[in-house]
Amino acid sequence: MIMVTDTVYPGTWYVRLSTNQTPTENTSVTAKLIDPYVWGFSSDTNFSSAENEEEQIAEDSPLSAQMYDYYRTYEQTKADIQNGYIVNTGVSFSERAMPIVTSGGGTSFYVNHDNSINISITLKNLIDGTGHHYWKPITDISFVSFEVYDPSGKAAYSFYKEGTEIEDAVDIDTELAVYPGEWRYKIAFAYTTNGIEPSDMEFALRYKTIFEDDIQWLVDNKLNKF
Repeated sequence: MIMVTDTVYPGTWYVRLSTNQTPTENTSVTAKLIDPYVWGFSSDTNFSSAENEEEQIAEDSPLSAQMYDYYRTYEQTKADIQNGYIVNTGVSFSERAMPIVTSGGGTSFYVNHDNSINISITLKNLIDGTGHHYWKPITDISFVSFEVYDPSGKAAYSFYKEGTEIEDAVDIDTELAVYPGEWRYKIAFAYTTNGIEPSDMEFALRYKTIFEDDIQWLVDNKLNKF
């Protein structure tokens, strides 16, 4: 038995369990505590077991409706990867909400060839709630942040706005040259919406040239990890 404590606040939380079997037939079981506002990952706890029953997740099973990568479903994430997307948030709220994700060290992706990745950022109708709406132990500042790190750990691309700056519409479409190695992206945000005008927040990374081994890495390490 392993006991883990984490700070929580009022709301409906979710727990997601997943397994991954290694070639030595050891099974890693991951438990994820999911925030009621964002379905983001608040804590990860890994357990190991020598016993395992192989399980396949069918596309029409209830598990296929679980959320991947900032509100994307299994089917959406699968289509994204097949079309070369490393990440594609595509978040839009038509209701009043307080989306917030601030934890984690980022998400890895692998580049097997010299290539370029397209970076798209769209922000619209985000509202500054600084000092009013956020759970202060996490943050009391509205902000939006997106970073891409090269294999050495150096920031290769960085975008950041905070406070009332996030209320300005943003539409960015640019390219970043990449080379072989394990890269990483990190997305964090905290803002509010008014429930009147739909908010849009899109962060997307997409391979300019799609190579099969890059796509297979995403399938193995993102799509089939849950």
